Amino acid sequence: MKVLLIYPYASFKVMPPSAWMPLSLSYLAAPLLRAGHEVKIFDRYAAQFRAGQDKSAVDRAMLKALSEFRPDVVAFNTVSPLVFDLVECAALVRHVFNGPILAGGHHVTALPQATLNKIPQLDAVICGEGEYSLLHYIEGQNHHDIPGLWFRENGSIIGSPPVQIPALDQLPFPDFSLMDLGYYLNRSLDTIRHRYVSTISLLTSRGCVKKCEFCSESLTYGKGVRFHSPEYVAELVYRVYKDYGIEGIYFHDNDFLINRARTEKICDLMMKRGLHKQIIWGIQARAEHIELALVKRLKQAGCVLIEIGIESSSQAVLDAMHKDSTVEVNQRAIKVCQEGGMGIHSYMLTGVEGETQADLEQRLEWLKKVRPNSFSWSQLEIHPGTRLYERLRRGVFETMPWTRDAVRDYYYQQNLSAITAEDRAVWMRKHYEPYQRLIRRYNTIRTNRPRRLWSFFAMKAKEKLSRQGKK
Repeated sequence: MKVLLIYPYASFKVMPPSAWMPLSLSYLAAPLLRAGHEVKIFDRYAAQFRAGQDKSAVDRAMLKALSEFRPDVVAFNTVSPLVFDLVECAALVRHVFNGPILAGGHHVTALPQATLNKIPQLDAVICGEGEYSLLHYIEGQNHHDIPGLWFRENGSIIGSPPVQIPALDQLPFPDFSLMDLGYYLNRSLDTIRHRYVSTISLLTSRGCVKKCEFCSESLTYGKGVRFHSPEYVAELVYRVYKDYGIEGIYFHDNDFLINRARTEKICDLMMKRGLHKQIIWGIQARAEHIELALVKRLKQAGCVLIEIGIESSSQAVLDAMHKDSTVEVNQRAIKVCQEGGMGIHSYMLTGVEGETQADLEQRLEWLKKVRPNSFSWSQLEIHPGTRLYERLRRGVFETMPWTRDAVRDYYYQQNLSAITAEDRAVWMRKHYEPYQRLIRRYNTIRTNRPRRLWSFFAMKAKEKLSRQGKK
């Protein structure tokens, strides 16, 4: 069978030179290829880089890929903020394609029945982990026996609960050769913060034991945490380095440090293979798992960055989010990383319930006091499938139109603050953004060698000339 996997489009005023790779499609493709099927990935996100943010050009390129590849099955990845792109793409594809069209991902897992009701062009959706369920569907297994599959039958929509993949090491390595490597392997400052390197992202575990109110990360993976073995991880990192010549790895695990013995074994195996001399890497972790001895071990093995979800410098806000953390623990984690010579990035949220301008000022002063190497403030979004959605927006997404304007309005109007979105934006431009730019420039100069900096500035100058030429 021939399978075309499609990743959604997201328009940006300025596309970065590279970005985190959409891991889901690489993982979905690998079992299909191992079973002898033919797979092509059309990444609408990467395609817009080549099309100059021209959606119609991206659409034409997708339909051209469909026409040339002539697949038997088309499957889409979905996320709620971009579900309008699935709606539009399903209509475009169905106009010229008569075979099965499926969708999977976070949005489908949260709202399987609504997705089939809203998008009649879809034949089925797959909730949860899709590697084996998609393979079973393509190989003709009875729909009723496929975990996580929802489909139409006799005028009704029926489905079964997803089943977790218990032994992750039985999965083949993700296949990155199907991705647009000419885009994703460009050097960037954004993947491993402020270090101008080419990277590939990997996932070595699935799930999270915490229940933060706003988070949808573990929706697809279910309860608990499952791991790839240290041996699997070390071999995967080695192959990725040898096959693609990358300079860095970013691990997307929700908490890379949740099992200390496993983390130390991964470090040991990477050093045994000499990988610590060839690549640098970054991880995400919970603050309570950051200890000085472990930080030093990570640094020896090539890790240069730990990212933590601090979210807020207010204990009341952390408690309201069910973050299961404290301001003191977060401050200690930052201090430990600084003592161990480890880069530390702080993720924080804005637009939280009851937020005032005084809260923004206090948060910025806290950052200036504890001084993580880098930081980012993201607007709180209320995604279907989260506890926050169930509390504040239950049923809204299911009943609203899934048009481009309606979905964007839903996310743009998520202001839970006591101040208006406009006033917050003005404050951010005046106070937060200048400080963030200052820290970014300082760290870019501090963490890159002169020759690498010269390469970066030459790339920026070339981009500027290209934009001027297009105008």
